Amino acid sequence: MKHKIARAAFTLLVLLLLASAYGAGAFALSGTDPLLFADLNRADFEFQYVPQANSDYAIYLFSADGGEVQGRVEVFENGETVTSGEGTGEICSAWLMAGANYTIRVHGSGSAVIEVARQALSRSFAEPLQAAENEAAGKMIAHDYDAHWYTFNAQADTPVLLTCVSEDPRLRLEALLFDGGGNLISAFENLPGGACKLRFETDAGKQYFIRISAPEGGTGYYTLQIHRPESAAPAPVFDSAEVTLASGDEIDLSLDAGEALLWVSDNPSVAAALQNGMVLGLQSGEATITAYGMDSETSCKILVQHVPLEGLEITGEEIVLNAGDDADIHVQLQPANASDQRLRFRVENREIASVSREGILKA
Repeated sequence: MKHKIARAAFTLLVLLLLASAYGAGAFALSGTDPLLFADLNRADFEFQYVPQANSDYAIYLFSADGGEVQGRVEVFENGETVTSGEGTGEICSAWLMAGANYTIRVHGSGSAVIEVARQALSRSFAEPLQAAENEAAGKMIAHDYDAHWYTFNAQADTPVLLTCVSEDPRLRLEALLFDGGGNLISAFENLPGGACKLRFETDAGKQYFIRISAPEGGTGYYTLQIHRPESAAPAPVFDSAEVTLASGDEIDLSLDAGEALLWVSDNPSVAAALQNGMVLGLQSGEATITAYGMDSETSCKILVQHVPLEGLEITGEEIVLNAGDDADIHVQLQPANASDQRLRFRVENREIASVSREGILKA
């Protein structure tokens, strides 16, 4: 029943996306996540695709709702057929050139997920990376259009918590879970700070696939984990509902919620949450830290206070340079955790020396 509800909700999302897509007609797919949803029962689907690299590409057709899906795919360049095929899964493939404009037409039946994927390790359903339960895996989103595939084999008929966390909160990740046949099971829940998660009950021995991308653009490292606790863990609980920090300070919240599997800050520019339970106060403001267990969560408000700058001092009494040499200017702030640490440098006689915004002195 849980799976049916999840699929019904996701199907509604797909239909909403389709309504806007069809309203816009044919469109270009370039420099973004090369994955689309299409209701092939309604009409044929056509879009433009511009590859970012010279490579072998394949067109995949998956089921978006667990139902039957069949399609025919045709790829054209300047009106000439490049490749075509029909069925489900990997439909056709061809060597595509970076910067060229290709027209891809799809028609058939069923609610489909269409992907244009490079035929390379980690980049397609056919060549996924191997992931393991309770072991961290991850890569770098090196380009806006990157998408990574992983696969794992379920070890038991018990729930797992799938989490994907970005090291840079500006990199917003999205992830999808597929079964071994390529049928879409569910989308991950998007969380603040670019993370996403999904609680799912696996079937022992079955193979699953996870697709990770950053459709909004951006680059950076991320970590994927498939959490399956060996025993039932108590729900994480914070001792305090509110904690006050000075900017630059840190606190270990894992002492309160040591059983948490995922840590998320809703305002990471104010307070950053690390996956070991450490919280870093970065600048004055408020943030809510949420710790997630297997099927529970708890939150704590973090108040980061402003620390005024009382003084500063350049290290050393003098800097001796030969003409053409340069040196870093080292400045000590008082206190060291002052909230505003912006500095501006100036020299009195610019004929003798110059100084950059970063504090590099040049004779």
